[in-house]
Amino acid sequence: MCNLANGDLFVRTANEYYRASLENPDKKEDVAANPFSKIGLFEKSPNHPALAKQLVDEGLKFRSPGALALSLAYAPYVNYVLFLGTMRPYDIQAGLYLSRHLHTFQNDRFLLVAQEKEVFERILAIVQKEIF
Repeated sequence: MCNLANGDLFVRTANEYYRASLENPDKKEDVAANPFSKIGLFEKSPNHPALAKQLVDEGLKFRSPGALALSLAYAPYVNYVLFLGTMRPYDIQAGLYLSRHLHTFQNDRFLLVAQEKEVFERILAIVQKEIF
C-alpha cells in the first residue's frame, strides 16, 4: 500500500512486513508496534459525536484523518483504528491484510483494530453499548 501524500510504502509478504518510501524503496524498515502511542484513529468521528465524547471521556484520544485504508496501514503505530459506517471491500482489504496481526473486529456496522487487547476490549464494549 502506498501513501501518495508522503511516499510511505507498506509491504507484507509471506516472510516480511516492512515500510519503505517511494524515494528509497530499497531501504526497508520492519513494521513494529509503537508501545508509546497515545492516540488512535477514529475515521468519520464527526458523524458520531456521542461516541467521540465517550471515547474522550474514557481517555482514548484520537485523530480523524479521513482515509480508512491508510489508517489501517498505520495501525501498528497508533493505539487503535475505529471506523463506523459503510465499508467498501476494496477500501479495506489491503489495510486489513497489513494489520492482520493486530486485534480486529469487523461486522457490517463497524471496524476496530487495536494493538493491545485491553484497549481493544474497552473500545469494543464502548462501541457496542453506544450503537446497539
